[in-house]
Amino acid sequence: MEDEIKQLKQEIEELKVKLMNVDTKLEAYKSAMGQVTNLAFGLIASATITVLVSNVLKR
Repeated sequence: MEDEIKQLKQEIEELKVKLMNVDTKLEAYKSAMGQVTNLAFGLIASATITVLVSNVLKR
């Protein structure tokens, strides 16, 4: 019985470590997605401004 409890405790500790690794990866993914979103909006804004300015200057 004690061996089973020790084994379960060991497995729980291993799962905690794995969960912390998943959490770290998730945080990195969230951060990267935010940066990609900001980049996309920046590119869209730049393209829009470029089109507007070029149309105004052609007149």
